[in-house]
Amino acid sequence: MVVSIAGNTPSGLKVWGFRITDHDGVKTFDRKTRKLAAEFYADDKTNGASFWENLENSRPLLNIKHLFTRKDISEEELKDRFKLLGNEDEDIRDDAACGLNDIVGSNISAGSKTRIVSSLVKALGDKDNWHLRDGAALALEYIASSDISSDLKEMMVDPLIKALGDEKPSVRSHAANALEDLATSDVSPASKRKIIHAFIKALKNGDDDARNLAADTLGYLAQADILANLKELMVEPLIEALNDSNLQVRKGASYGLANLSLSDISCRYRSKIVDPAIKIFRNKNEDAVVRTQAVDAMENLVKSDISKDLKLAMIEPFVEALTDNNIDIQNSAKRSLYYLANSDIPDDIKIKYDLRSIQLPRTEERE
Repeated sequence: MVVSIAGNTPSGLKVWGFRITDHDGVKTFDRKTRKLAAEFYADDKTNGASFWENLENSRPLLNIKHLFTRKDISEEELKDRFKLLGNEDEDIRDDAACGLNDIVGSNISAGSKTRIVSSLVKALGDKDNWHLRDGAALALEYIASSDISSDLKEMMVDPLIKALGDEKPSVRSHAANALEDLATSDVSPASKRKIIHAFIKALKNGDDDARNLAADTLGYLAQADILANLKELMVEPLIEALNDSNLQVRKGASYGLANLSLSDISCRYRSKIVDPAIKIFRNKNEDAVVRTQAVDAMENLVKSDISKDLKLAMIEPFVEALTDNNIDIQNSAKRSLYYLANSDIPDDIKIKYDLRSIQLPRTEERE
């Protein structure tokens, strides 16, 4: 159950221990607080006052402490929170991770923030308690997407990369999500390159779960706001992953290549995608999603700045796709051939394949 509260936040109010959105006046709280707040509202104790007034007045009822601005965190409190972070109960770990994220995002001293992140990094390497590693990875996942200094983010990169090799899938997943956010943040280009290389390594050498996670993450980063030369690092590994024995990896790879074909990578790297995409599309035994994403990549490429010869090489596959039993593939082929019919390719080619007779899919016809 989620309790979202709309209203104006009192000036200078700083909440910790809760999830907080960036939307002005809209707050979303952790599980315990949502439950308590829901019970409080169900008892009709609002009396027409604003949520913030009621929350402040009802702190004893809700057992909420330290609602407002924090200045620091004691060693004792930090130790208590880390005990919860290593709890066997996933919900308790999540609440503890969320609370630490909110504390790091508050106005405590820079030294205290560094101390918390350093402690989380240390916990991430705990060999004896995987629950603590999981909680630490989750907290760092939350913190990686927060508005914190680049120095704190840089502290997290190497330990999170190491955690990609953790024996527990949930730890690897949290680490991957955190690194995904860090790769699109203000960390240094060297750190971003290091992150991408780590996922490429996992894509090539990991087990099924690790390769799938790496393919999915690279697929997302392929469309993210990062430098083109970083995206170009992904092209050949993702092409190789199209031959992976694991279907989920192939789906992630084809999704990534479709995104890369639409990105600002150089013509040289876009051109590398053409032949593998055609090969995947023509493989009728391949999964429908993988084939569709391969044709999406071809559609993006035919409208890009690749050579005219490569565009011409895609005409026959697109013509074949007009009779495919997948409607999405058919429509992609129609759009591509329609584009080619109105491009500067030679007229004899347009006549040979009767391109001028190609119509856009009905839902996309121009008025």
